[in-house]
Amino acid sequence: MSAAGRHARRINIAPTLHHRDHALKNVTGRARALTRSCLLFAKLAAFKGTLAHEPKRQNSARERHGQGFVAPAESRTTRVRSLVIEDEPQIGAYVSRLLGQLHGIVDLVGSIADARQALNNFKYDLAIVDRMLPDGDALQVVTALSQSAERPAIIMLTSKDAKEDVVEGLNGGADDYLGKPFEPQELLARVRAVLRRPRLLAPSVLSLGNVELHLGSNEAVVADTRILLRRREALILGALLMRRDRVITRAALIEEIYGFDDEIESNTLEAQVSRLRKKLAELGGDVEIRSMRGIGYILRLATPR
Repeated sequence: MSAAGRHARRINIAPTLHHRDHALKNVTGRARALTRSCLLFAKLAAFKGTLAHEPKRQNSARERHGQGFVAPAESRTTRVRSLVIEDEPQIGAYVSRLLGQLHGIVDLVGSIADARQALNNFKYDLAIVDRMLPDGDALQVVTALSQSAERPAIIMLTSKDAKEDVVEGLNGGADDYLGKPFEPQELLARVRAVLRRPRLLAPSVLSLGNVELHLGSNEAVVADTRILLRRREALILGALLMRRDRVITRAALIEEIYGFDDEIESNTLEAQVSRLRKKLAELGGDVEIRSMRGIGYILRLATPR
């Protein structure tokens, strides 16, 4: 075969080799992503049993006999509202459960469009952001959030964790960047770290009169009697104690204690406030929750009779 013919053959074969290499890279990338997902789900499954038993530790016999539970100093935050932006339903639900250990509300969305809608309607203290979403790279959301007047703490939680990706994410406005698969306790430790800003710190106990609420444990002390409140009752009491002697509107209270996916019937809030009011009264609390018709509620010291 002539030199010209051999040269022509090389020209014809080159595109084929290029496509083959490109295909191999795609297969390798998919295999790497699948491996990461398998590792992550294995860790989630391994930790599931531990997480399921954590609430029970707060209801031990020692606590029921009056010694009580005091949250670690780093977890003493109140009314933390978190937004999880994650398109994988299982991972999103799992991260939401982890964040549920904090004292507050967790909202979960799976796209940039839904994230923007949530951010337009609610103020968040914390955002956990997966980077690659069905409608684009969520780094654009992180950058916009980091430039907002009241920015939340931001952690990117993503399998896109090459060194250049981490640098890009941190430069783009994230406070922290964690790759998948991740250790659950490490995520919680990072969350507590980014929440240690002065505006998010709160005292470990809120009180008025002979009523105290221990933040992080849903435990209250009423006239020297310890009681473990339901989660939403504790959120209601916390919101009222933070605004003692001031009116909190019904709409503001609903926003503070419910996620936007929670189904709320017309009398749900009233029923929970009524149940809390009854518990405080039965234990001899010297505070009263007054209903302001058509407006909201106010917590103040009860008038002596």
